Amino acid sequence: SSPYELTTNVNSRYGVFYASVLPNLFEIRRQINEKADKDNYKKATAITYVLQVLHGLKVTHLNGSIPYKQAMAGRYEGNFSPAFDSQEELFTTWLAELNSAIADLSAANTASTVSFGNSDIYYKSDWTKWIKLANTLKLRIAARYENENNTKTSDIVKEVLANAVGPIQSAEDNLA
Repeated sequence: SSPYELTTNVNSRYGVFYASVLPNLFEIRRQINEKADKDNYKKATAITYVLQVLHGLKVTHLNGSIPYKQAMAGRYEGNFSPAFDSQEELFTTWLAELNSAIADLSAANTASTVSFGNSDIYYKSDWTKWIKLANTLKLRIAARYENENNTKTSDIVKEVLANAVGPIQSAEDNLA
């Protein structure tokens, strides 16, 4: 349907997030975790968290509190009644996940670091651009704090600006 036809398109991100995005990202991490050389895939794992936060932000913007920490518990633990996380909890969790992803993406490449090459349809395994996206997502979270907690907003902005890579600042760094 047309993206402008709201009668069939309202809040479709919610369903996509839980039916497609989360299951695929969790499965990627599960398969990487089972590999003997899983340390070579740290950057690949980091990317899954950046994408997870990107989509999670879109879902919480429209829905407020959403299941997140236990969202995939039905698939892996048989818990089909996940708890809803408040936006405050989501933002705290996502900032921690983004910080961890940035640390892994910032680590020096080794000869055994797995690169997706052209299979990475967004950035062609340009880890710097993934860091910029993660920092930009942190700024989105900071903007959400602005009316509630100016100190938190300021702290996040300072943290992003102190990062050597920084946020997205040009069209070429945007997702395709």
